[in-house]
Amino acid sequence: MDIKLTGPGCRDPDPPNCKTPELSVDLFDSSPQRHLTKEQQFEYKYQLDIDGHGGTFRLKHLLISGSLVFKVDSPINQFWMPHLRPWIHYIPVSWHDFETDLIWKLRWAQGHDAEAKRIMLAGHRFVRDLLIDKTVTQYQQQVLMQLAELQTPPLPRLPNSVRFCCSLIPDDDKWAHWKQKCEQYENPSCTTSPAVDIFQLLS
Repeated sequence: MDIKLTGPGCRDPDPPNCKTPELSVDLFDSSPQRHLTKEQQFEYKYQLDIDGHGGTFRLKHLLISGSLVFKVDSPINQFWMPHLRPWIHYIPVSWHDFETDLIWKLRWAQGHDAEAKRIMLAGHRFVRDLLIDKTVTQYQQQVLMQLAELQTPPLPRLPNSVRFCCSLIPDDDKWAHWKQKCEQYENPSCTTSPAVDIFQLLS
């Protein structure tokens, strides 16, 4: 396998704040021909999902990319992952025997192209049909309701606290998408103090 790091990860949205660690070895190959954008990666027939310092959190993108996904065993799950089925939505790869198991599974996929395509399509449908705004919102609602049940007796209201309503979201392009989503699920009777600028409080 031709595998090499192309650069250090950086989650800071401001590129100048990304600091490349000083290393005593030539660990990274950052030449343009080595680094692939996500769009370029999705042009490949097979994709590998494997943890790094945490969960990859890109599995949903791989499943819907049109590529067959090889997913390495991981103890890290998102709420929808228990519904995934190995050999139905993706090809499972053993973490303990990664080097040999991945090669075996790749050869299987190459020799069983029709079955591999069915798995790819099933994974694509899974994301398309399940991971939509409605189901994600329902999951969030269930979590919040379960948390509320643990608050017995109910927690006292904090001083100067206000009820959050969609009307608090600013009317500008930056927040337009989120305000539209908020209004889809909000109780029309939701009212709050118009004098409170919650975003100013959070800044």
